[in-house]
Amino acid sequence: MRSNHTIWLGVLLGIVVSACDDGESDQAAVSANAPVRVATVSVVESRSADVGFQAVGTVGAIAQATPSTRVSGRITAMAADRGDRVTTGQLLVRVDSQDLQQGLEKARAMRAQHNATLQMAVADFNRAGSLFAEDAISQQAMDRARTARAQAVAAVTIADRAVDEAQAHLTYCEVRAPFDGVVTDRFVEVGDLAVPGHPLVTLERTDSMTVTIAVSETDADLIRPGSDANIEVGARMWLGKVQSIVPASVRQTRTYDVRIVVDNADGQLRSGRFARAGFRVGERPALFVERDFVVRQGQLRGVYVLTEGRALLRWLRLGDQPYGDIEVVSGLRAGETLVAPAAGIHDGVAIAIAREQ
Repeated sequence: MRSNHTIWLGVLLGIVVSACDDGESDQAAVSANAPVRVATVSVVESRSADVGFQAVGTVGAIAQATPSTRVSGRITAMAADRGDRVTTGQLLVRVDSQDLQQGLEKARAMRAQHNATLQMAVADFNRAGSLFAEDAISQQAMDRARTARAQAVAAVTIADRAVDEAQAHLTYCEVRAPFDGVVTDRFVEVGDLAVPGHPLVTLERTDSMTVTIAVSETDADLIRPGSDANIEVGARMWLGKVQSIVPASVRQTRTYDVRIVVDNADGQLRSGRFARAGFRVGERPALFVERDFVVRQGQLRGVYVLTEGRALLRWLRLGDQPYGDIEVVSGLRAGETLVAPAAGIHDGVAIAIAREQ
């Protein structure tokens, strides 16, 4: 009897456990089929897209100078080195000025001597004038006094010019920056002999920079001086203005050089860097999707399209745009609704759009 009771008890417990398992399975099924509530959707709209072209080029300084000295002498000081920022009039190189200083002192001494001679000649002329008025000297003596005074005046004038010239030569011993910029190279060291006309340093003006590109004959007809150009250098973008287009093409390549000026107040652009210039020459209708709505799987790109209450994953062909909304080349139509990727969103899941209260 005791063993029969045990058997029936086991059967009863099995029925109860089976009923519980079926209830949990039904609840899981109901939960799996429940729609995912989303608050963010996007309707695909058509809008204008720029039509243009790109060209590559090189960043350069808007102005470059290679200051030199007009006098020979040993270099006694280098006041700026490669990479230093300098301002207009700032000292760059100093050349030994001892000989020129002595020349200036000599010219000043000669001027003092001629000034003394002039004072004596003027006094003699005044005295001769008084005597001539009293008929105490001849006309010839008066003329000699007048001539001596004139010669003394001329000698002082020549001495003044000699002093000015010596002072000017002395200033040539100090080579100063012709504009605000950056020293990009130096060709001499302290102790070297400076030769007139030989470059001492290279200075570049960097408050604005240029981008020089080569464009085809067809593209050259589409741009004009003063038109805008989007400049990409590294990961940054700048807005530039076309300054000039060389009117003659390069014979070997049939391309035209275009010079674009870019503001560089922050000093981030540097000479020699690779640059890409983009030009807008028109517009066309196009479809765009928000970047946050794009699904990425390896090399594939797609979006969840809301279709009959479900999110269906659709692979697209997209344009290459590193910033902002992405252009759809193919795979979408205007008016379709997109669902943003989020937790619980997958291909075929039911969607319930949350309404604002």
